[in-house]
Amino acid sequence: MFKDTAWYILTALMIVLCFPVPAEPATVADPHFPLISMPEAYRSQRYNSAQKTPAGQSFDIFNAKGPGCVKYIWLLNYPQVPECLIEIRVDDAPQPQVRMNMRPFFGVLLDQYTYRLESPMIEVCPMSTGDLTGQTGYSMRFPIPFQHACRISVTPLGEEQSIAAYVDWQQYPADTKISGYRFHAVHSRQFPATTLPDNARVLFPMANISGSGFVAAIFKGLRQRDQSDMIYHTSGQYWLIDGETDPHFIRGKNEEDDFGGFWGYQEEMRHWFGSPYHRWRGRHDQEGVIFRFFAADAIRFQSSLSLKCGARADDTESVVYYYRKVDSQTPAVRTPACWQSTGTFPCNRDWDAFERSEFPERLKAPWPDAFENFQVHTIQTDHTWLNLWPHYRQGTEAQTEVSAYARAAITADRNEKVILRLGYDDWMMVWLNGKKLQALRQDDNEFVIARIPAKLKKGENELLIKTANFNGPRQDHRLFAFSCVVE
Repeated sequence: MFKDTAWYILTALMIVLCFPVPAEPATVADPHFPLISMPEAYRSQRYNSAQKTPAGQSFDIFNAKGPGCVKYIWLLNYPQVPECLIEIRVDDAPQPQVRMNMRPFFGVLLDQYTYRLESPMIEVCPMSTGDLTGQTGYSMRFPIPFQHACRISVTPLGEEQSIAAYVDWQQYPADTKISGYRFHAVHSRQFPATTLPDNARVLFPMANISGSGFVAAIFKGLRQRDQSDMIYHTSGQYWLIDGETDPHFIRGKNEEDDFGGFWGYQEEMRHWFGSPYHRWRGRHDQEGVIFRFFAADAIRFQSSLSLKCGARADDTESVVYYYRKVDSQTPAVRTPACWQSTGTFPCNRDWDAFERSEFPERLKAPWPDAFENFQVHTIQTDHTWLNLWPHYRQGTEAQTEVSAYARAAITADRNEKVILRLGYDDWMMVWLNGKKLQALRQDDNEFVIARIPAKLKKGENELLIKTANFNGPRQDHRLFAFSCVVE
């Protein structure tokens, strides 16, 4: 028996030595976006195209089967005054990952005809002399991985266009499994961003993404219509990240600061940030375009991202370039669909003042549209987040040294024990069905997660929260938002 066992072991060892398990193909990280790794071995390919294309008819500048990765796009269209639509569809997805006008896709915003743009991923090169002055070539270097197929098409809008392009791409062996990240871009435009009176600020939507991925770059354009203040004083960006799984955030500063600039738009271009276009007609009358690329500092998200920025009655436009993992989804969580909110009440970092009972604690739900001297706001939940900044502002920033109330209904189909998971900073008090559950005091200007045991009754339950917002040493204090999940 021992001899038989030894023989089987020896035979198996010889098979392994003679027929080793094939190793995984070597990969290399993309030099600009290291989260993306692609196979080291590939065939270099180029897809050439040129055609006169009637208005409304799409023309493929790239159409190939995978696995592969687009590495470079060069594109020229003539005449360039009419716009073209560009569409990128990878792996036969039901919806294209990119569908927008071509000039915004290449960073030309605010309805500008063209301007010179130099950046790691996008270049816009208009001719400056000769009979074709202003005619422009566009280049792009965002990697576009695909497993099965990739199609990039251009559709002239308005009149016939002569289109010439070539696409450099890497072709991998047929059985190669490539990176799960897929390239996307989303274009947002509001001219003007708000028509609210009294210089009211709103949040301009830049991107709302479900699933897992990272943001690679942002372009943004502003044309000043509201001349009551500097164009840059919009309160900056709000990155609300992973509300469903691990709520955290990035809070911006002023407009140009979020892009790596300083003291307004500077019409120059560095490697990772710059302003290719700016018109100065005085401190309160400007327009410009600014960009920032993220590389090793890519903004990651695991379940969702809501990216917004403060805005006024100015023409506002943005393009966000991001990568999303194939088939990743935002997990379903239990969270109030909307809230009612009212306030504010002074508390001046005084705990006794914060604990003082205010009239919202004594009112039955639902609240009316307004109380005496207090307006009631109905606010939709954004990936579990409730953002109070647009409703309680002082100039361009959120009110500080104050508190506000928010109430929501939670419906249960039976009596049950749950955990209320709350992401918050500063102070918070929580009631359920009129019973005070907990007072949360956090004095370090940190964003923290609290889990509070609670009992839901069958039917509708009222959740009431009082939250404070303070001025502190960091920008976190200007968030004035919290996340709520019923676990």
